[in-house]
Amino acid sequence: MGVKSKINPLILYYDKLKFQALGLDPPSEQWDLEKLNNTINRLKAAGESVYIPFNPYTLEWAASLKGGRVVSTDGVTYSGYLDSDETVQGAEWLVSVGTKYREKVVKNWQ
Repeated sequence: MGVKSKINPLILYYDKLKFQALGLDPPSEQWDLEKLNNTINRLKAAGESVYIPFNPYTLEWAASLKGGRVVSTDGVTYSGYLDSDETVQGAEWLVSVGTKYREKVVKNWQ
């Protein structure tokens, strides 16, 4: 299971056959954080990998799962948002999933 994060809305990629084999429900709009966590835990217990990249887009999403934001609704004000308890909890949740920061490097591009 993975999350594409450089677009809005986030797109979830998953292996339908693996979900079926493990008896997991496919992702849906009705999923809440508990359902997401349970699915991640079942996938990991089965030896499957789960990847959510750690970047500003996914941090905003994770903060929103905890009731917070990284930036205010005006889209430009960061003061008091990035270090809020909810944003910290969102970042800690991302880390608990096993995410990592990754930059895409293109070599020999012309």
